[in-house]
Amino acid sequence: MTRRCLVTGGSGFVGRALVAELQSSGWDVLAPTRAEWDAAGTDVPDAPWSEIDAVAHLATATTGPDVWAVNAEATRRLGAVGVRRFVFVSSGDALGDVAEVPDESTPPGHSLSAYGAAKAAGEEAALDAGGVVVRLFHPYGPGGERFLVNRVVARVAAGEPVTVEGDDGIPLNPPWVEDVAVGLRLAVESDAPGVFHLAGPDLVTLRGLAEVAGEVSGTLARVEPVAGQPRPFHAGRWEHTARVLGYRPSVSLREGIGRLLS
Repeated sequence: MTRRCLVTGGSGFVGRALVAELQSSGWDVLAPTRAEWDAAGTDVPDAPWSEIDAVAHLATATTGPDVWAVNAEATRRLGAVGVRRFVFVSSGDALGDVAEVPDESTPPGHSLSAYGAAKAAGEEAALDAGGVVVRLFHPYGPGGERFLVNRVVARVAAGEPVTVEGDDGIPLNPPWVEDVAVGLRLAVESDAPGVFHLAGPDLVTLRGLAEVAGEVSGTLARVEPVAGQPRPFHAGRWEHTARVLGYRPSVSLREGIGRLLS
């Protein structure tokens, strides 16, 4: 029997990897490359909802007035269409100013950005609609040039400086994008409720990331401290996710950086 999943944001960095992972696992995937939807004023777009088994919601509006409310309404409406599984893809940015590296039980807090506020609002709406939340922590890989880890690796390899808050910068345990795609597929296929984290196997500081990139690229990492307080929400614990979903990231940070530079 064919399983069908709708992926919003399927043309993005993580979305493309998820679409490929689902298709390779036998899913029929619907992934609109571009959709404009006034979520605050209209119902969900037409789709064969009765034939769709799951929705993976990656798309996020990040600009405009009341962006958090627009995202919450979009998530609420998508979660109410009646599919078997609704997966809202969030971010550590939703957690705000936490005191330590968060686990899956850490609730959203006061966000430090419009993007984080949008994700926090989406998390609440998804859980209220009976869906699940999957938080990502700085995925990286081919095609992710706009994302933090890709940018840091590129700067180090080019001999350019990397600035860090405090002495060492933020903590990170970034996952390779294909590991993220596997984790998202596991979340789509599971019946388990709640919140899950997809992060990588290696916890480093931003300084440590730059130094590993320097070692792999054969370039001296130039790290420049600046004033500021490193925020621990950039890394995430994932023991519960491993136990419940069987998530096991397979690509180490050193291996992933090597792949980026090859």
